[in-house]
Amino acid sequence: MRKEAGSNKVNNGISFILKKGAGYIVYFVDRNGIPGAADTEGKIYNKHEAMAYLKEYDPKKYEESRLRAIKLRVVNGFDGAEVLVWGQTYYSTPRILKEFWKPEKYLYPNLGYQIQYDLQGNGYMAHFDTTGTSSDITIVSPQGTHVAVIAIHNSSKILETHNNNNDFTSSSYVGFGGNIYFYVAGDEYNEVFRIRRT
Repeated sequence: MRKEAGSNKVNNGISFILKKGAGYIVYFVDRNGIPGAADTEGKIYNKHEAMAYLKEYDPKKYEESRLRAIKLRVVNGFDGAEVLVWGQTYYSTPRILKEFWKPEKYLYPNLGYQIQYDLQGNGYMAHFDTTGTSSDITIVSPQGTHVAVIAIHNSSKILETHNNNNDFTSSSYVGFGGNIYFYVAGDEYNEVFRIRRT
């Protein structure tokens, strides 16, 4: 069960986090865009369980999400727990979102990096380059359009976007009053924890 939450399942980052009891539940999509979740009690949710909790958590927003899925023509995938739509945002991988939105140039700068999201469903991708090309942060709206592309520096000798030698994946999310949430998953373990704002 824990292997199912390994790095190949959550390498696309955190989609969003919801309250669950005294803790939280973290939503993500795998490399095929299939939804999944894990909570702070260590439970791993398959796609059907993850979508069922959304309906239980907020039935009104679930129906709003289904209407959005109808508008986006992905309702069959939504009903079959194959795609993740919450509110107005279709959460998926950079590759799938590029194929779906069909931007003129590009949606996100790299198809292999994580997308992080804010509470409004805007997607963020940080691209720190060490080879001299532009480093930037790309922000994409729930409508699949660029909100902004923020140039950071020509290059960075310190920051890299990811390390291919790691056998785990991690993602961070800022929300709920400025607390920072981390989700770390490996082949044999997973962990959700937060750093409280002080």
